[in-house]
Amino acid sequence: MGALVVNVARAVLSGDLSPGAGGLDVDGATISTTVAIGVTPVDPGSDSLDDALSHADQALYRAKRQGPNRVQV
Repeated sequence: MGALVVNVARAVLSGDLSPGAGGLDVDGATISTTVAIGVTPVDPGSDSLDDALSHADQALYRAKRQGPNRVQV
């Protein structure tokens, strides 16, 4: 399963696969994809890595709750 996730991620990043627009052919099966992204601004002088990851994680789960193909900051 890990290799499949890596292949899907590479296809999305390369532009060969747009989330929600068709699918990715894997061993004769079409796999549809969606994406949820959580990002956070980071001030290296005041934000710890743990705080930054926590804020990005919270944003990710807000994006997931909103439905497919969402980005939250």
